[in-house]
Amino acid sequence: MKVLYFWLICLTYLISIDLEEIKTKLYHSQIQGDFLQEKMVQGFPNPIKTSGIFSINGKTLLWEVHKPIKSSIKVTIDGICTLGSDQHWHCNVGRYDEQFFLNIINLDFAELEKNFQILLQGTLQQWQIKLLPLGTILPKIFKEIYIGGDRFVKQIILQEANGDQTTISFKNIQIK
Repeated sequence: MKVLYFWLICLTYLISIDLEEIKTKLYHSQIQGDFLQEKMVQGFPNPIKTSGIFSINGKTLLWEVHKPIKSSIKVTIDGICTLGSDQHWHCNVGRYDEQFFLNIINLDFAELEKNFQILLQGTLQQWQIKLLPLGTILPKIFKEIYIGGDRFVKQIILQEANGDQTTISFKNIQIK
């Protein structure tokens, strides 16, 4: 029995991964791809679906919705900006927690650990991160957040405290 227990511990150590391995594997200064976002709202039978393309260039996320209505959003350290009909960016500085979005996008675990308990499972080839909100404010917004992938982040699931759920799936991902 002791020998079996010893081998189980060794096997767990050999296949375990850590957050820095994931971050190192996923880091690319420029990346782009397609997304499908589905929002399940309590009381409505069908999800609200949007789709389009995204690109990440350093610490800037560009989110271009093509369906059902075209729109463009840019998230930077300076704020969340929308592309107006005048083809100029209009930023909403201080209205949103843009740093929070960037921390999730860039998997900045040092910053995420300040507001979430981080649970990691899987292997470098197939992993999942579960973020459990800490403090008094975030648990009123999110129940939990899942981030999963392989070579790239493939899915983010935001389970809100009110029962709504947003699932974002990524495909056709390319390194620029």
